[in-house]
Amino acid sequence: VGVGAGRVDDLVVVTAELGHGHVLAELHSPEEAETWMRRDLVEGRRDRLDLLVIGRHAGPHERLDVVVEASEATPGSLVYTYESTLDHTGHEKGCTSPEWRDRLRGIDHDLADLRAELAPGTAMLVTADHGMLDLPRDGRFDVEAEPHLLADVTVFAGEARFRHLYTRSGTEQEVAGRWRDRVGEQALVLTRDEAEAAGWFGSIDDAVRPRIGDVVVASLGDFGVFSSRHFGIELHMAGFHGSVTPAEMRVPLLVDL
Repeated sequence: VGVGAGRVDDLVVVTAELGHGHVLAELHSPEEAETWMRRDLVEGRRDRLDLLVIGRHAGPHERLDVVVEASEATPGSLVYTYESTLDHTGHEKGCTSPEWRDRLRGIDHDLADLRAELAPGTAMLVTADHGMLDLPRDGRFDVEAEPHLLADVTVFAGEARFRHLYTRSGTEQEVAGRWRDRVGEQALVLTRDEAEAAGWFGSIDDAVRPRIGDVVVASLGDFGVFSSRHFGIELHMAGFHGSVTPAEMRVPLLVDL
């Protein structure tokens, strides 16, 4: 396994022979890569798996060369790459900003160059893991201004568009009721059991269930739930995602054979 220097917004390329099942991963550091490779998930597959972590300062040509080389290394392989800069630009500048559109154009050009370099018969799929929307300042609700909403809440987590509230045992219905009264139609407020019954999280393993908040708050429209005390950095962001609206959940899938 060859692993180079990595950071949080690195490009990760994973290749695996489809005939033996494919393994995908997004890794943030050489140390995490080594830990991942020791997991049972890939135990016994190391001779069929290549992992490359490319530093964030790698230029587009270097990144293109790595992806093309990986795709040609093994016949019938799957190569997965991740581009983080569009998401980062959206969070910082907004997804309707000139900067975001410029970055999208740059990625479009990079993809055209990649398509031209891929060998004949290589399929290319382009998709996203979520959408995004910009939140106006007047749609940002700071929960610190109404501390009664945090009564019986032991941990305030998640993100502005989708909050997870972990509550004292047996108080989730009361907490959910207080939040519903406050946010009205600006958000969907469900207990964990209600969200599971609605299929929001698909099939939930028992070991994973406690990670979901006892109460979840899914923002709608131009609304978001903030905490200037715990997550002040979010108040400086422009673009957000994480809730259940079409703008955040519907993503494109472009297929070129």
